[in-house]
Amino acid sequence: MLRLMSCLLFAACLLIPPVLVTGAEELPATPVPDTLPQTTGEILGWIGQLESPDLAVRLRAINALGSRGHLAAPAVVVLARQLTHESPLVRAHAANALGQIGPASRPVVEELAKLLGDSESMVRREAVQALAQIRPGPEVSLPLLEKLLDDADPAVQNHVLHAIADLGEPAVPLMIKGLADDKMAYWSCIVLGEIGPAAAPAVPALMKRLGDPRPLVVQETVLCLGKIGPKAADAVPELLGLLDKDPSGMGLAVVHALGQMGPAAVTASTTILPLAESDDPVLAAAAAWTLARMNPDNETWKVRATHALVELFKSPDQVVREAAVRALAELKPGPEVVIPALQTAFQGADEPTILAAISAMATVGEPAVPGLTKALKIPQARRRTAMILAQMGPVAKAAVPNLIEALSDNDPLTRREVLLALASIGPEAKEAVPALIKAMDDSDEDASTIAIFALGSVGPAAIAVKPRLVENLADVESFRATVSAWALAHIDPSCEQTAAKSVPLLVRALSNGKSENARTEAARALGAYGPLAKSAIPALNNAMKDESPLVREAAEEAVEAVSKKD
Repeated sequence: MLRLMSCLLFAACLLIPPVLVTGAEELPATPVPDTLPQTTGEILGWIGQLESPDLAVRLRAINALGSRGHLAAPAVVVLARQLTHESPLVRAHAANALGQIGPASRPVVEELAKLLGDSESMVRREAVQALAQIRPGPEVSLPLLEKLLDDADPAVQNHVLHAIADLGEPAVPLMIKGLADDKMAYWSCIVLGEIGPAAAPAVPALMKRLGDPRPLVVQETVLCLGKIGPKAADAVPELLGLLDKDPSGMGLAVVHALGQMGPAAVTASTTILPLAESDDPVLAAAAAWTLARMNPDNETWKVRATHALVELFKSPDQVVREAAVRALAELKPGPEVVIPALQTAFQGADEPTILAAISAMATVGEPAVPGLTKALKIPQARRRTAMILAQMGPVAKAAVPNLIEALSDNDPLTRREVLLALASIGPEAKEAVPALIKAMDDSDEDASTIAIFALGSVGPAAIAVKPRLVENLADVESFRATVSAWALAHIDPSCEQTAAKSVPLLVRALSNGKSENARTEAARALGAYGPLAKSAIPALNNAMKDESPLVREAAEEAVEAVSKKD
């Protein structure tokens, strides 16, 4: 019961019952070539393999084309032929590939839609997902998806619901229609809640569902109205009526929904006020949070809500603790309010409370750095703290000494996070260079590689490590060599000798079809070398056609830098 109540507390996630995700099978993995096609000629080569009698060869070609995204547009028509193959694996993989290609697959939407009635749920699920990626438009998608909501397979229903929600506002009329159907009402509430404020036209229909005899439908309706927010304020009287009828059963859901409406629901303050004195700490904190949201200029309620939420960090229920952290973030109290409350929570706290307090500190930003720095000394909190400091970046520079000390942690996963935090701090972490050089010999291979990345992030101040990085370049097939090449580009970008050895490795990284980040960083490193990376211009020009906008932007900037005069 407590878990259900805490889930309702701040409704951070859709309350989709377990049946929606149970039994969802993954599309069987099929190897993708290490060297992916980058030219039309190579893509045509994969197209030629689509008719291979060898099923493994055929699947490999389908996946290779899908992995190239919009660049594989010439393969759309031929891939569509695979949708009628006798093997459900081929049909599913072909649908997946067409989805990855995206809008360029619109000419074959009709063929793809036929798979919505396939005998295999895996195939139906991939077809739904592909249609969501292709986005043929609501006039095509909605009728198709509406039919599938009756699918017996919960995994398919789950994909259908998300696909409809992804359509946004155009899906609202269909969901309003669904609210009038007893079978569809629950699902319609889930989708409308995911759409959020744009679902405001559905408020009158949702208000009618508040009288549904099924508690689960009423609960989802209440949460949906909350997610619509201030535009659902017309429902305030009906929501308060639910409190009068069954304050224990729907209290948390109603209180939270009213809080999400904010000042638009301020007329409910008088009714909510007594709930803030409840013996139930969860309900009392929720009521205080709602009153603070309804009255944003009332500092008294903001302080009271902050302390009540921090008290929930001590709850034995993880869901309650996490909900309290999210609620505190939504409340946005100033550091002068939240820091003292969090420091109190730290005193004599157990591990779950400490972790909850650390997560809450992240919402405060830079003023929380001193507190997070102290948290690095708590072994069970160290990894989570390092992750938060990494998100803060250079503003967390005051934590560098304690991060250096934390590199001696026995847990390799923790050491990795500490190294990533130092990398995120960048040049401001220059005092960590000796420790980072030592970390290159870490027994954990991933940690030692991240140490190289961190040294590159520090930049020229890490020049002492240059000889070791140059040695790493010799093993051209290793990932360590590529990371070293990237680091050298940031530590000593003007050295002709290291540039000559590094540029070929970075050019190879530009064709890493599996990692958008690797391609982006390779382009940026080549740009850092400037004119010394002129030999990379053809590869960079090709990267300017990459499916990723980040890669294209980085490649464009690199070409400009590389093309400059010496």
